Amino acid sequence: MNRYFLCGVATLSALFGVMPSSAYAGSAALRAQAEAFAGRPVLLDPRLTVPDCGGGLQLIWREGAGQALLATCASSGWRLVIPVASATQMKAVTALVRRGDPVLVQAGGPGLSVRLEGVAESDGRAGGRVMVRNARTGERISAEVRPDGQLWLAGQGGAP
Repeated sequence: MNRYFLCGVATLSALFGVMPSSAYAGSAALRAQAEAFAGRPVLLDPRLTVPDCGGGLQLIWREGAGQALLATCASSGWRLVIPVASATQMKAVTALVRRGDPVLVQAGGPGLSVRLEGVAESDGRAGGRVMVRNARTGERISAEVRPDGQLWLAGQGGAP
């Protein structure tokens, strides 16, 4: 195993100590607070267990160019550096549909449902549009990306 990885694990273990699982809060709350502070996505591993901070977290910019945040907990003394996504990384982080993905485009309404298989020709974010090439006919259509990642025929009311 990579010795740097082992050193990182040892450092995190020493930093956070051994606590019962009930003492941990999810990383989702830390992510939400950090993203609200930074105004853009942060690169925080969702598998990270973060100790609860009774006194509340403090966030400050760690590097001058807005590349990382420093999260500190005064009540327990732990600190964590959180990388902030660059413009290139933000595009990758927020895309729900990726160019080249096989996709299913839906259309319909009450009593009618139509679906077609295709391939996304661009990355797509929630609320945006992507061009999709129909897998059988080769025709191109525009599809809206819903917040749950589903694609619906652009301009078609359909389901929510």
